[in-house]
Amino acid sequence: MFVTAQSQEYDDLVREVSDALSDLGLDVRMVDGALTVDGTRLALNLVDRAHPTPADLSRVVDESVAHHPAMVVADRISEPGREVLRRSGWGWLDRRGHIRVWMVGLRVESPFGAAGVAQRQGKGSGRSGEGGQGGNPWTTVGLEVALAALIRPDQPVQARETARLIGRRPAGPVLPPV
Repeated sequence: MFVTAQSQEYDDLVREVSDALSDLGLDVRMVDGALTVDGTRLALNLVDRAHPTPADLSRVVDESVAHHPAMVVADRISEPGREVLRRSGWGWLDRRGHIRVWMVGLRVESPFGAAGVAQRQGKGSGRSGEGGQGGNPWTTVGLEVALAALIRPDQPVQARETARLIGRRPAGPVLPPV
């Protein structure tokens, strides 16, 4: 089920992941045969699928508890399929232009390539969770949110709780001192 490390297939999949992360502007390198992103060495457990259904993904996750965290690389992963992976702490590379890497030391969930450009320019499909404001995530607030996520990796990033933690409103300016 998992792609064997040190194989050509594994190298090709790692290259795809590397290219997607590089497209997001991250510093991605191969160091001693391992993918290193912004100085964090990633041990990737990869599963290759073409068009997995949410049921397929549930089965893969259930059969692979010892290989956590892992990442599915597929031509297409539907939003319900992504939710299955998200709930299980897995990542994915959807070749249509979306990546999620969720491991200790690196948390990325973003569109990339042409899909990323369209989404950042507000040209998404209009469905919930697509399109939107986009822009540079590394603003002052973006960095504060990222830091809040990193200091509490076991907690989900939720707007109200994170805003309270960093002293901001969920969609507004800095709160006045109490």
